[in-house]
Amino acid sequence: MSFVPRGLQLSSIYEVAAPSQDASSTSSSPQPQIIIPKRKKRDELSILKALDHTVKMNPRTAHYMYHDDPFMLPVQINNRRNYAAAKSAGRKAAQHVAKTYPQFLEVNPFSSWFDLQPVLKAFTPQVQFLHSSDTVDGLRERIDSRACESAYINYQLLNEKGEEIPNDVKLALFDLLCCYNSEDPKKSMYPEEKYIFHEGLSKEQKSEVMRRVFVKTWKDKGPAEEIFAATEKPSHRMYNSLLRGRVKYHQVEMAYKLYLEMKERNIRIDGPSYTAVLSIDSSLSEPGKWKEVLQHMSDSGVKPTVRSFNAILKSIVQNKVRHGSNGGVMDFLEIFDEMKILGIEPTLASWLSFLQYIGWDDYSNLRHEILDSLQGKDFTMQDPDDAEFFFSMMFLSNVRYKDMSFAYKVHNLMMHGQNYLLLGSSNSHGLYFINFLRLILTHEPLGTFMKYWDELVPFTVTPRRVLLDELLECIEINESYDVLLRIWADVKDTILSMDSALSKYIAVMNSIPTEQLLETHLDILSEVTMKFQNEQSNRFRPFRLNGQTVGNIIHILLKVNDEKQAWDLFTMYYQSRSSITGFPGEDALAGLAQLSIRDNNFTRLKQTLGLMNTVCYASVDGLINEAYEKMELSDGQSHELRTL
Repeated sequence: MSFVPRGLQLSSIYEVAAPSQDASSTSSSPQPQIIIPKRKKRDELSILKALDHTVKMNPRTAHYMYHDDPFMLPVQINNRRNYAAAKSAGRKAAQHVAKTYPQFLEVNPFSSWFDLQPVLKAFTPQVQFLHSSDTVDGLRERIDSRACESAYINYQLLNEKGEEIPNDVKLALFDLLCCYNSEDPKKSMYPEEKYIFHEGLSKEQKSEVMRRVFVKTWKDKGPAEEIFAATEKPSHRMYNSLLRGRVKYHQVEMAYKLYLEMKERNIRIDGPSYTAVLSIDSSLSEPGKWKEVLQHMSDSGVKPTVRSFNAILKSIVQNKVRHGSNGGVMDFLEIFDEMKILGIEPTLASWLSFLQYIGWDDYSNLRHEILDSLQGKDFTMQDPDDAEFFFSMMFLSNVRYKDMSFAYKVHNLMMHGQNYLLLGSSNSHGLYFINFLRLILTHEPLGTFMKYWDELVPFTVTPRRVLLDELLECIEINESYDVLLRIWADVKDTILSMDSALSKYIAVMNSIPTEQLLETHLDILSEVTMKFQNEQSNRFRPFRLNGQTVGNIIHILLKVNDEKQAWDLFTMYYQSRSSITGFPGEDALAGLAQLSIRDNNFTRLKQTLGLMNTVCYASVDGLINEAYEKMELSDGQSHELRTL
């Protein structure tokens, strides 16, 4: 019994000749020819890959690192930082339990239902070594566990005993020491920790962190160098391991010297070692050696990989930045031609280097042509620098190019298929959208900006101070005051946590011309004043308003004739003025002074005029004269006014 799904025609699978309508010609007609399609090779991940391609980026959701509990998705920067810290602390606590009580985790309690396979050593509790530190088996065990320092001590003990060490074990030990610079592997920070770490750094501190990345840390007289020097005839594998180790830990001059020695002695150099040499070209005292290295690769019959070509392209860019050398665009074109001849498809890192190189010159047409050629393509991670493409291009679009059309092309490429997976870390993810929104705000109508704002804020991106300041300034210029309520609803907590953003927001509200429109924003003012009243004396995180913001709120309340709330806020400010920076504006204090004159309230008049006199506001004299004319003052009160 065969089953054909509805709507699926057999002719789409098999090529079948149509039967003749003439029954007499049936016997003479040829038999239908069935062509069986070629079998496609499948692997264990084919179904997962097929399902994976059905998922696209949803810009209305938060970064994947926050998806453990949808009901607690953070919507402001402080919440994101606290969430990341809590997640990292939970992982460390789990590791501590596994390290302290490994006996409880060695047995699978669910073995009667399913087997936990595959077993990942990184997630299993660390056990004590089974073999002693003066045996070959103990050395193998320590090498497998990547215990560099213990393995080297074991190696020294075996040498002291005069015991012969198999060559494969010695090579494995040497590879391990070169890879980790003769130290036990350091645990890298979790992504959440990196996010917290970078969020708390100033620009100067971030520059210092980047500088330390390129500082030489290779141990010139370390265990790896000692083993290499003690070996009578090092194999080509030892030479290659030592070369890559020196490059990895930025001993670039010694690494290049070793490469020249290997070249002179005809020692076989593998592809990763060539790539390592190409990556340090810009750091050499005499840069620009990449053509010679590439020619040597060709003569040796070693085919370069995409990582090799990306290392060359990156070195050309760095040579221009560090040394001012100008190899010209022709070098890039020659490299891309060579990649095409070898059948190597450029990755995003390749195009990133090219676009960064021409970013200093006027190549706007070429930039657009490159982005046009990339549209509709699916990219996967083939080089670590691939994750820098989208953020770097959007940053250049906003800071250097000021090109909205180019930014849209970058964004469309990112949104195609699953290219969004190459946005990089959560920090790069947020900065990408911040730069994109800032560019739209500068070059597009406010309505277009709010369309993207509604898609991205607050889950995908939390606005930074600079974006909020620019947005509020744009609202004030365009007099689009109806947008203020939408912004408050989306990022209220973020605005309340930034003094400058809150001050700017209230200042824009103070510019609203009509009383009817102002009344729709009074709930916001009530929330701010209530928070100020309840949390200004908080020991840990006091909520403070500066004097200018207090003045703007008072001025708005006076516009809508809410005198009681205006006086309540002024009283709170006056009692706490020693701990508050700045003074209310002249309009607000003058309005309160006139109310005091009208109500014949000398105490309030004295307070308001005293503040105005401290700041030397010009309207003080006029208000004093008005008080003399309209108020019933005693001799003492008149004297106090004269002393002002």
